[in-house]
Amino acid sequence: MFSSDRGVYDVLSEMEKMSAEKSLKTNKQEILSARVLHLKKRRDELRNKLEQDNEVGNSLGSRLAKKLMEAQWIYRLLGISVVVLDEKALHVTFITSYRGAYCESYAAVLKERSDQENKYLLVRHDFPRSLPSDDLSVWLENGLQEFVSQVNRRLHIFITRREELKMVKANFREHLLEEFVTFLDLSYIKFVLNQRNRLSGTSSYLEVSLSYGDPLLTLPSAVHLNPSDASAFDAGLLSECKEIFRMKRLSDAVTGVIDLLST
Repeated sequence: MFSSDRGVYDVLSEMEKMSAEKSLKTNKQEILSARVLHLKKRRDELRNKLEQDNEVGNSLGSRLAKKLMEAQWIYRLLGISVVVLDEKALHVTFITSYRGAYCESYAAVLKERSDQENKYLLVRHDFPRSLPSDDLSVWLENGLQEFVSQVNRRLHIFITRREELKMVKANFREHLLEEFVTFLDLSYIKFVLNQRNRLSGTSSYLEVSLSYGDPLLTLPSAVHLNPSDASAFDAGLLSECKEIFRMKRLSDAVTGVIDLLST
């Protein structure tokens, strides 16, 4: 091979080597670029997903906030709390008390109806049996506020009557002749008072029947008094006793009547 040919061959070989190295470098760059593009694509996908999740979260937060705003008046009522379980369920707790002392808590889980927005179904509850199930459904049909208001008021009345009854049984045992007769919801209470007159020393018995026609009132709507000895109770005395039972809570009324009959 002539020297000139050898020189050309060397140049071409070098160029081929450089081309191969360049090609390899290009391939590496292409692979690297492809990986970078893949990572960018993955990054964009994750970013979009996060944005979508945020949108969903914001939407969920808006719905929950709306529900809380709609029910914010509930939080202003003493003894009621509402916890959002998820976007379609609420947990409502009713804390009852009597004369400032805690009694017990009742709870209900409500689920939003799929066929109607802002309408709920009662999933479960532990209310006393004095609250009829049919009434609970009707109140829910009229809205969440109606349900919470009605349940809260009736629980308050039921607890008040029950605790008043307990107080009378505990504090006036010596004045009670018979056991109390009551209805389940305490809409009717009957008992007999045994009272000795301080001056005459004679005992008199007064059967007391109280009917509570209004479930939202702690005072009776009707009072019936049946004395054992009509001569011991003139019309004026019976009228005073009736008025006391009409105007005062049970424990205060019993105290007032006993004081009146003792004179």
